[in-house]
Amino acid sequence: MRVPPALRFLRDERGMIMPMVGAMVLLGVGFASLAIDMSYLYYLRGKVQTAADAAALAGAGQIPDESNVVKNAVSLAEKNLPVAENGTVLPKDDVAMGSWDAGTRTFTPAGNPTNAVRVLARRSNANDNAVELFFARILGFDEADVEASAVALRRDISGCIVALDPSADGALTISGNAEVNLGCGALVNSDSPTAIIENGSACLTATSIATSGDYSGDCLNPTPDTGMPPITDPLAKLDPPEYSGCDFDSLVEVTVNTTLSSGVYCGGIDINSNAVVKFEPGMYILKGVGLQIAGNTKVTGDEVTFYFPPDTTGAPGGKVKGKTQPPISLFIAGTTNVELKAPTSGYYEGILFYQDRNTPSNMRNLLTGGATMNLEGLFYFPKSDVRFAGNSSVEGSAWISIIARTVEFVGTSNLYQDLSEVAYSPGAAFVSLHIVD
Repeated sequence: MRVPPALRFLRDERGMIMPMVGAMVLLGVGFASLAIDMSYLYYLRGKVQTAADAAALAGAGQIPDESNVVKNAVSLAEKNLPVAENGTVLPKDDVAMGSWDAGTRTFTPAGNPTNAVRVLARRSNANDNAVELFFARILGFDEADVEASAVALRRDISGCIVALDPSADGALTISGNAEVNLGCGALVNSDSPTAIIENGSACLTATSIATSGDYSGDCLNPTPDTGMPPITDPLAKLDPPEYSGCDFDSLVEVTVNTTLSSGVYCGGIDINSNAVVKFEPGMYILKGVGLQIAGNTKVTGDEVTFYFPPDTTGAPGGKVKGKTQPPISLFIAGTTNVELKAPTSGYYEGILFYQDRNTPSNMRNLLTGGATMNLEGLFYFPKSDVRFAGNSSVEGSAWISIIARTVEFVGTSNLYQDLSEVAYSPGAAFVSLHIVD
């Protein structure tokens, strides 16, 4: 059957390929523009978020001075995203000081307590610095807005007990009938779910308790603040004393009344029996067994620092339930009465015990038995454990501060400190700044 010419024209598909190619090219350009511009916006969003985080942290560090909060926040935003290239990313009006509620995770501008800063960093039409697009212009999109917000929380924390281990269970442990009243704060770096353990009839009371991880126990006053960013070692830059040779080549065993002078004790010092011992002022370098005090002894010393070098071997730790215990570099036990005070001036002001940072981590320090201690000074054992056990007690007008790998109070050990009349400031103050939203 012959097809009329008009119908043949309608059925003819020749020449249709060009419009189809054109449509596909246009669609491809659209996808390309979307991919390239979206990738660029995603990249820029990350930079704006970084600027917002930095600005919020810088502002929070200046709480409660509102003018400095705004000044520092804007300055940090401009350092991350210079005005010449990005316009004004963070106007002053987009910096707010207020209150952060951790329970509801909400920020209240001008709320109390004033503990946080919120910023809104933007490249937008509102700030006259919207992001210019590339290929999307073909589709009629010339620019886009990019913004990011951040809330930084400031926490002021002081601590005279600092447990540095980043992951230990029970980095701070209070058990048995131990009673610990610090008169200052406790800081625990461990991110363990049981970074702080309290059990038995034990109790810990402090001005503040903070940990990177979590805690277990009911008698912790106040309730620990969790999720704290770990702090650095407060004494990381404290230089060890310089020394050479030995003033005493072998172990000095003291069993009679005597006075000891400062110097290098290459075998360490062991005080026992019924000795009455006085340490003259100065630095005591203790290698060998370190410092061992036991028996019915009385030990005194003002303006003294005891340093344990990396090669201090410590005394054998013996066995507990068939397991060999780590060596002990500082040991105070028995019915001893120990009164030691750190220097009140000079480079080692306030430092009573100082164990070198290069000491093997298997070392420990034990204060136990019926020891009664009137101590004034800081225990610095960054790589080893400090353990108060038995009936040991620190009492009187003395104060101690402990920076150690872990700290433990067990048995009926007792530490009570009233720092209201202490002239020398024990512990350290930390400002914890971190992004919460």
